[in-house]
Amino acid sequence: MTSTPAGWFPEWEGSDTLRWWDGQAWTEHVVVRAPEPLPPHPTFPVWAAVGGLLALAVPLVLSRP
Repeated sequence: MTSTPAGWFPEWEGSDTLRWWDGQAWTEHVVVRAPEPLPPHPTFPVWAAVGGLLALAVPLVLSRP
């Protein structure tokens, strides 16, 4: 028979609380799992900003008398 090795396991499925299993029995030791990090915020490409500025500036310069 294989036994589960010692480690931190969720108290129940979907729980943010982890309980320590010592390899034979559950202990009184519990911790709250750290929240998942947010995905990185998408950044605006520099080339898009430069292109946008050129798209505005070129017609203004060309329209001058």
